[in-house]
Amino acid sequence: MNIAGVVEKIGAKIAKFKAGDAVYAYLPIMRGGGYAEFAIAKEGEMALKPKNIDLEKAAAVPLGATTAWQALIDEAKIDKGQTVLIHGGSGGVGHFAIQIAKARGAKVIATASTANQDALKQLGVDQPIDYTTRHDRFDYGRP
Repeated sequence: MNIAGVVEKIGAKIAKFKAGDAVYAYLPIMRGGGYAEFAIAKEGEMALKPKNIDLEKAAAVPLGATTAWQALIDEAKIDKGQTVLIHGGSGGVGHFAIQIAKARGAKVIATASTANQDALKQLGVDQPIDYTTRHDRFDYGRP
């Protein structure tokens, strides 16, 4: 479960964080705790929150970014010069997948609705596709 907040207290062996640090984390679902006012997280589960985003946005990072990383890096092992198709490029996982693929040097094709085409361009997509208007190759009976 995704969380973000300010470190209240640290354990004796913690070196990476201090009280007052703004952080975000992904807590294993079996331990729970993300719906409480306070949560306990292990040092390896947390990261310092970037200064340019608020706590609400930071809380949305861990699972989406991890999902994109696992798909593209751990499983697909994308590399420079490859082409990646990302469906839902403006979504929670998709926008991380675009950035990871671009950082690895891949060419990125991504789909999104008309309203989100600018977001794809801002993320550096090489070939944005508006799935609400492109039916020329895969017409599934839509008008």
